[in-house]
Amino acid sequence: MPTNQQAIDWAQDVIDKRGPLESIKADIDEEVKYEDIPEELKAYEVKDEQSDQDGGKK
Repeated sequence: MPTNQQAIDWAQDVIDKRGPLESIKADIDEEVKYEDIPEELKAYEVKDEQSDQDGGKK
């Protein structure tokens, strides 16, 4: 599992590659593709907090 520092380093690399804020604004609608995410960060799952609280029932 990646450490917080590994995630920060990856995010910093993305920022460094994109350049200044203006270029990020230009790319704001760009879709992030699953295959663009490093393997070690794919282990994280986004959980719906509401479903955790009610036993997974919606």
